[in-house]
Amino acid sequence: MRAALLALALLAGCAAAPTAEDLTGGVVGFDPADPGIAGAVQAATATLPLFYRYALSGGQSLPPASIKVAFPTGPGRGDEVIWVSPFRMEADGSFIGLLANQPVAMPQGFGDPVEFDSSMVRDWAWEENDRTYGNYTARATIASGVLTREQIPGLSADPLPRSWQ
Repeated sequence: MRAALLALALLAGCAAAPTAEDLTGGVVGFDPADPGIAGAVQAATATLPLFYRYALSGGQSLPPASIKVAFPTGPGRGDEVIWVSPFRMEADGSFIGLLANQPVAMPQGFGDPVEFDSSMVRDWAWEENDRTYGNYTARATIASGVLTREQIPGLSADPLPRSWQ
């Protein structure tokens, strides 16, 4: 019952969020120890306070906001890093949200509710004027040659919207 109420509360007033396919062209595997990915995660998490200032209203995410969250998949299996949107920041700093794409290594499915804490957030994305801002990990995969810019249409040249700077 709590999961159903959570899903309804998160969906109330929210437009469709971008899926992973919208943001990265599909599932992309990467090594979190890779220096480019590690740097991207560091840059993304350093800008989370700024992102939250624009992305949250009363703790609830606005429709153009998504966050990428690392969920443990089991002993020795690592994490699945997946988009969550919409999401809500609780008074204690924890989060609840809905999976914005279909997990590969998690038992949940697209649209299922999840709970997580801020230490699990790895990246963020903001859609504005047909551009995707943030999405630092995708930028790192482009820099490393795993993806091309053409595979992520609308990715902004600068990770921060001009109005945030």
